[in-house]
Amino acid sequence: MTVPPNDGVGAAPPPPGIPAGPPPPGMPAYGQPFGAKKSSMPVVALVFGILGFIQCIPLIGGVIAIITGVMGRKRARAAGQSPTMATVGLVLGILGLIISVILTIVFIASGFAIFKIGETVSSQVTIATQLQKASIAAQGYAVTNGGSYEGISLAKLQEFGYTPVADVTVAPYSEAAGTSYCIEGSQSGSGNNLIHMPIQPSDNSQLNLDLNSKAFTYALGGCPK
Repeated sequence: MTVPPNDGVGAAPPPPGIPAGPPPPGMPAYGQPFGAKKSSMPVVALVFGILGFIQCIPLIGGVIAIITGVMGRKRARAAGQSPTMATVGLVLGILGLIISVILTIVFIASGFAIFKIGETVSSQVTIATQLQKASIAAQGYAVTNGGSYEGISLAKLQEFGYTPVADVTVAPYSEAAGTSYCIEGSQSGSGNNLIHMPIQPSDNSQLNLDLNSKAFTYALGGCPK
């Protein structure tokens, strides 16, 4: 019996191909170059971006986040990864760096202002110390002058125990026909930190300080004249 040739008509179709599964461990995904590895740079950028933004690592954290963010974006694309983490780290790094710079400027400015205030108060206390000594001498002068301060002067204060110092200029004044007095003082040569004592009825800017167990009460500016 003759067997007709197999021309493919009526023949069973070939079995369907087996779908490709995930690549074995260590092998690149489909379409990814062989040997490409995932980059950890985006994670580093994100971590330092967060630390820099919340000021756990001010300035330095922001700089590192920016550098690793730029590098992480490039490496992520080269490895077929999403650059999202690197981008977020880069943005947070920039914002954190800006915040760090602003805080640094504010801190320096505040520290300078506090220093100037402290320097001013210290100078005023030095002057007030001399005014207290001059006031004691003024009281002695009034006792020998029939209870009157009329005619009071720096020379008179020296006669009753006051010793001038080089860095403070002291000037006493008699008021109300000799019934009261006022002594003003300032830094010698500059006239800065001009204050006076005792407090006068017209004074609005008076200060009361307690330093090193010593009380200082004086008013800003010169004696009312």
